[in-house]
Amino acid sequence: MLADETILVFDIATGLTTRISADGKVLGSMKSAMQLSMNSVLSMPNGDILIAGVTEDPRGRDQALHVFGPTMKHKRSFGQLPEVSEPRLKRVVGPGTLGIHARDGFFHKQNDAL
Repeated sequence: MLADETILVFDIATGLTTRISADGKVLGSMKSAMQLSMNSVLSMPNGDILIAGVTEDPRGRDQALHVFGPTMKHKRSFGQLPEVSEPRLKRVVGPGTLGIHARDGFFHKQNDAL
């Protein structure tokens, strides 16, 4: 849930994000221009969306975490992906998972390398 009490619903298969009001009305849908194979998604208190995922897009290639604004515009990418013996395994291993930490905001648990 975001600060304005709207909810973002992510369709991992299509990459479509739908914003829903507190009373259940669909306020609109949006899709990022960056195609991602997503593992985890977090809505941050400032309205940004943090996604752990793998992409071939040059803006986030070889990075594990991707920050998007509330309209799904890519802001930045950071964090290492696990090392893999074969580049095609990147999507299989994935970047790991995200969780919320009361003191530090979020945590990223990287998957083991292959």
